[in-house]
Amino acid sequence: MCEKWYSVLVALLLSTMISSNAFAQTVQAEQQKLVNAEARLSTLQAQQVQLQKDIKAKQAAIDKASNAPSPEKDKLDDAHLVAQQAAAAYKAEPSATNKSKKSNADFKVALAERKYLKSNSELTQLERDNTALKNQQSDNAAEISALTTQIPQQQQQLAELKTRQLETQQQLQRDAEQERIRAEHARTEAARAQAVLAEQETKQRAAATAALAIANKKALEKQQAEEASSSLLLSDPPAIAAAEKRLSEALAGPGSTDQYNKILNIKPILADGKHGTVTSRTLRSLGKNQYRGATQLEKGDVIFVVGFYKWEQTIAKAGKYTFLYDATDAKKPRLVYFEQNQN
Repeated sequence: MCEKWYSVLVALLLSTMISSNAFAQTVQAEQQKLVNAEARLSTLQAQQVQLQKDIKAKQAAIDKASNAPSPEKDKLDDAHLVAQQAAAAYKAEPSATNKSKKSNADFKVALAERKYLKSNSELTQLERDNTALKNQQSDNAAEISALTTQIPQQQQQLAELKTRQLETQQQLQRDAEQERIRAEHARTEAARAQAVLAEQETKQRAAATAALAIANKKALEKQQAEEASSSLLLSDPPAIAAAEKRLSEALAGPGSTDQYNKILNIKPILADGKHGTVTSRTLRSLGKNQYRGATQLEKGDVIFVVGFYKWEQTIAKAGKYTFLYDATDAKKPRLVYFEQNQN
């Protein structure tokens, strides 16, 4: 009887471990997919900014080349004028003669355009380049739209997966506990020697369960502490000096210096719980995933937003504050701020 319950309990424990590992691997895979999607979205958005600048520059070059004086350009302008006059005449009197004149004028416009483009190879290449840039911009916009829809769905799926993981683990633990109780009852009916052995096994299982609970508690406390410290008001000079020192060390370390600025959005929380007018401030890139900015803050509750990350804070004193943003860890960026007259 004791051996039967023991076998069932072992099977349940193995099932718990296998299910836990499978869920953990699935959660990790989905988390990586989400990180990749967010990184891709950030890259595309940065590319769109650069593409817009490139298109503007190309268009300026095209305008300059188009307005440059040339015999072919004059002939093209004359052909356009004749075509406009022929079109107006045909509209006023849609006769066969006027229709023929309009078709002939349109043909001469097309011929003049070909001659003009052939004589101006630089303009032709500029227009081809500009078309390629616009096509790339359009492709990026389509992918950005898809990712903007996809990322919230992935976030929701990941949250649901974590919830199912926790519920499954809890249920398996309850089942294991019930079987442990049955095994205890069966063990009391067994021989004294078997009872001693079963008691030792029970203690080992209890210790493993307690160790797991303690480890989970410590991990949760650590995570909460890290999250609580990810956005911090620095109110004393030593803490501000330490933050500035940490920034200097990060800038002196290895890493790319080619970074784009980031935007800090400040959302006031009104007395009724609604959001007030959002203000945006630039966090200037210092390189090495470090950013700095400054702005005036008023008393009250606010939410700081940088990209997909949010921090809710209470501003006790109105004044001008300096912000330091550390994006070295893309999953857990760190935002600290301090009143300027404190440093």
